[in-house]
Amino acid sequence: MGRERTLQPAETLAALGHEYHHIQQEHQREPERSTFRRRQRDRMERVAERFERLLARWVPDDELAAAWRRFLYEAAPPPDGPTLREPPLFRGHTASGALIEVRQAPGGDYDILMDGAHVDRDGASWSLEPDEIAPTLVAGEECREVFDSSDQAIAALEEFLAGGPPPWQFGVELFEDGLIDADFGLTARGRRRLSRAPARAAAATLPGGTRYCVLAADAARARLFTLDATEPPDQPTLAPLVEVADLTSPAGRTRDSELLADSRPGVRSEGRPRASPVAGRPAPGAQTGHAVDDRRDGRRRESDRAFAEIIADEVARLWRVLGDCEVIVVAGPGMLGFLRPAIERRNQGPSARRVHELSRNLTWLEPAALHDALAQASLLPARGRRPPAPGAHV
Repeated sequence: MGRERTLQPAETLAALGHEYHHIQQEHQREPERSTFRRRQRDRMERVAERFERLLARWVPDDELAAAWRRFLYEAAPPPDGPTLREPPLFRGHTASGALIEVRQAPGGDYDILMDGAHVDRDGASWSLEPDEIAPTLVAGEECREVFDSSDQAIAALEEFLAGGPPPWQFGVELFEDGLIDADFGLTARGRRRLSRAPARAAAATLPGGTRYCVLAADAARARLFTLDATEPPDQPTLAPLVEVADLTSPAGRTRDSELLADSRPGVRSEGRPRASPVAGRPAPGAQTGHAVDDRRDGRRRESDRAFAEIIADEVARLWRVLGDCEVIVVAGPGMLGFLRPAIERRNQGPSARRVHELSRNLTWLEPAALHDALAQASLLPARGRRPPAPGAHV
């Protein structure tokens, strides 16, 4: 068996930084106001957004994150790290209290360590099923498996597997404990951890800042975003607005001809119309027809109402993962009328979240543009702007 992929965030951050600097040089060589210069600027922004997402997921240390930002925006040398521990396939204690670990070795073998010292290398296939009965025999020792991840991290992981947002804030913790791989996939060790009693602790709230749950919806689509702002609400934030879910309603995209048998309402005649001398106008005294009500509007409303209930379920699931948060609902007047009661029914009791509304259809906007629109409406803190690299002209 080949070596499993492990996470190397420093290498990815460095590669993105070098790509950003290369585009930046091309941008500076172009004449001002040229189309190619604008395109290069847009490319720089997209690379910077990917860079920030990677920082948010895998670099929890604020000083190290600041050093990486200086590398990207000020052309400073890239820092060392983050250095993530190789995740274990198994970690447990023997009867005498020694710590036994099984880790992947090059070439498909397995290293066995006791209290950090290498004691054996096993070339045989090694696996452990979630329903394995403890104790487990490793290197001739009976071991009981232990896990280091917090209850908050496990609760967030369970919500993610149930369809919620990825637990970015716990990514390093879950990865180093061997519960997820580099792509946030659940490992065999992760399945064993989740087979135990579910975590009872609530997901942690964001210390020292404000957490936002943002919904942008129309009759056809709903998008969910989160924003973890560590700054006070009246100050710009460098945190990105992150999309965590995208729902579509098949009925919301259905034409009348697909929703009902006839493509248009029928017309009931109210007398024989006479020919008109002017095209497009009925003759004087002519009786015209009117549309027959075939409940198209009613069916559309029922479809929108049903989609609003689905959306409200997803919003409630997300705010349970986020803990204490501000909820922002952005939708056109019609859809907002269905969403308001659906969300209110799920947001009751002493722990009810504060819900803010904006009656506009902004579902089509990119995250950064949506962030700006909500900041202009005083619903989110403004996006902070980092200084450009020395010598850059935008």
